[in-house]
Amino acid sequence: MEECELCGKPISDTVYIVEVEGVNLRVCSKCSQRKHVIQKISLNQPKIIREPIRSQEKKEDDVELVNHFGNVIKNARENEKLPLKVLAEMIKEQESYIKRIEEEKTVPPQNIIEKLERALNIKLTIAKIDKPENVVIKNAKEPTLGDYIKK
Repeated sequence: MEECELCGKPISDTVYIVEVEGVNLRVCSKCSQRKHVIQKISLNQPKIIREPIRSQEKKEDDVELVNHFGNVIKNARENEKLPLKVLAEMIKEQESYIKRIEEEKTVPPQNIIEKLERALNIKLTIAKIDKPENVVIKNAKEPTLGDYIKK
């Protein structure tokens, strides 16, 4: 079951994709009121594989978030003795949204990552390690489904 990215309540029937300060969020019907609705998705329809919504901001394909980014943010905030409310006001975001990021229930878009890095003087992104594409090793015999079926 999906959760609203603004209030955190479970969404059971319809997900609204809305734009809030340039960021696309998946929210409940209550949180979608008086916001620019981009798309409405009914959860009662047959399951459709949906790609995660990405913000229209610049895409940085060569960086990724550090592991346990929520703990990094929370520890930095606590070291600075900043209450969650104060941090939210500093970066002009909702307190509930910052809390969801700290709990790693949502992945922040690039613009929020940059705000958090500046406010807390931390680094949340690392260079992506290029992994080799599908490497084919000739003459290597891997078992197939046919190897397990008795003839």
